[in-house]
Amino acid sequence: MSQILEVQNVSKVYRTDKGGVEALRPTSFKVERGEFVTLIGPSGCGKTTMLFILAGLEEPTDGYMFVNGRQAIGPGADRGMVFQNYTLYPWLNVTQNILFSATLNGSRPSGEALKAAKERCAALLYLMGLEAFANAYPRELSGGMKQRVAIARALLPRPAILLMDEPFGALDAQTREEIQQLTALLSRHEGTTVLMVTHDVDEALFLSTRTLVFSPRPGRIVDDIPVPFGDVRKLDLKLAPEFISLKRHMLGLLRRESDAHRDDYLQRLLQAQEPELSHVSQLHKARKGSQ
Repeated sequence: MSQILEVQNVSKVYRTDKGGVEALRPTSFKVERGEFVTLIGPSGCGKTTMLFILAGLEEPTDGYMFVNGRQAIGPGADRGMVFQNYTLYPWLNVTQNILFSATLNGSRPSGEALKAAKERCAALLYLMGLEAFANAYPRELSGGMKQRVAIARALLPRPAILLMDEPFGALDAQTREEIQQLTALLSRHEGTTVLMVTHDVDEALFLSTRTLVFSPRPGRIVDDIPVPFGDVRKLDLKLAPEFISLKRHMLGLLRRESDAHRDDYLQRLLQAQEPELSHVSQLHKARKGSQ
């Protein structure tokens, strides 16, 4: 495999009236072509911030990223995005929503380009199991179907990298498992490199070839874990001893990072507010003594 993405010391600080909030510490990693990489960590750890920086929707405070060896600044056709919330245009039907991504370069395709886009759209509708809903509108679709359309729309222009921000979080358990399998099969069929944010350890291990574990805010990568389960994965993989062992390792790592962050926060809180907390404690003891 050849390298498709390189992130060099990317960081993010959000400026506020009171100073700055460090969301992401300097972070570096590389991704090989065809990998399915998940980013996992607690809420607020900077994993979605990192994904939005990769998509060109957020500017890094510092650092650089390179796609196919070229520095990437801002959004580009080489990166497709699937958001957590349903983002279909309600006034367009399924086919029109998918074809919309062919116009993102600022021009509408015509002639042979339009014919190729329509053929590509038809192929994606077939792969997604949406042929019967080609002319349906978003209001007529289930949540799982809406996300299939969103994935097809992102894949239409054949992006080098597909970025996904917790795309299955709002789905029920059965639909989520179905679309997880579909996404895994489709990404391998298309040869697409995927980076996906998730908070679900099972999802990360079932889908990815590699997972990056983030610490609580300010986020940093605390582990880079290869996931050695091969290309074809069935749902009963989640019951396999090796899957459970790796899941236990990841959960332990996430808990240790979370506990360390919580203990540090409580220690700083006690140091900053020791007089006030002492006063509250004395009042509480006095009230208990008078009862």
